[in-house]
Amino acid sequence: MRSQTLLALGKSQVTVLDAYAGSGNVWRRVEELVPDIEVMRLAVEKRKSAAEDGAIVGDNLKVLPTLDLASFDLIDLDAFGFPTAQIAICAEKAPNVPVVTTVIANHYAPTPKQVLKSLELPERWTARSSDYPHLLFAKQRWTYWDHYLWSLGYRKTMRLHMADFGYTKRYEVLYSELAFGTLRSTETEMG
Repeated sequence: MRSQTLLALGKSQVTVLDAYAGSGNVWRRVEELVPDIEVMRLAVEKRKSAAEDGAIVGDNLKVLPTLDLASFDLIDLDAFGFPTAQIAICAEKAPNVPVVTTVIANHYAPTPKQVLKSLELPERWTARSSDYPHLLFAKQRWTYWDHYLWSLGYRKTMRLHMADFGYTKRYEVLYSELAFGTLRSTETEMG
């Protein structure tokens, strides 16, 4: 999906912020798939032991607010979980920059608090100590996730779901109405 997004941008040179960079394997493979596009990537990785040379080592929640996110052509949030706070930062600081995400959800894990908060549900329903079983929220997690993204201004998406023994991975390219003309590919209207 990342290589398709780079092709859809229609540029020979792109700048990418890789906020969950790891050792850089994902983007090395992407670059192999699109050899005619020069990718200049800023990598951020929390774990020093996993970070590639030249990466910013630190918590992306602390790093993202310090960067000029609007200067990037693409932002990659490849999280092990829901990058709720990171997407909110991107939506605020760079609403016209497409965001590629990987969201991994355990079928029985709670839906993120920020996602439920965007639904404006009563606090007594969503409190971790409530009598309401959070598995009920998990059943509609992806609908609630779409609502959360919509509340941040993301209106278009390309997505792929993959289920795997208790987990669902959802790969998405998100962009706002402002960035609608940025990508030249088949989009799906959210909502």
